[in-house]
Amino acid sequence: MNNTPKTTVGTVVPIVWNVPEEMKTAFVTRMVIQTMENDIFKVLFFEIQPPIHFADSGEYPSAVNATCRANITVTTNTLKSFIDTLQREYEKYTTRRLGH
Repeated sequence: MNNTPKTTVGTVVPIVWNVPEEMKTAFVTRMVIQTMENDIFKVLFFEIQPPIHFADSGEYPSAVNATCRANITVTTNTLKSFIDTLQREYEKYTTRRLGH
């Protein structure tokens, strides 16, 4: 994602990033992307409460709850920008941490 201030006809308007103090951080483990009409994507992020342990006895729960922690709607261009930014940051991470 590009953090450069937006410009229109020579005017620079800085973006003031605001993250409310009461906003909780969630450790999301699943993501669902739905294609909507008019080149819009709905992206939902889910958290499965860890830890999930299954007994060696072979008894498994009938279901595991996943709670939606964020639900966003973005345009095709914004989604592409997100993907490009995530890819670039992941490549920097693997280069730095994993030496690839």
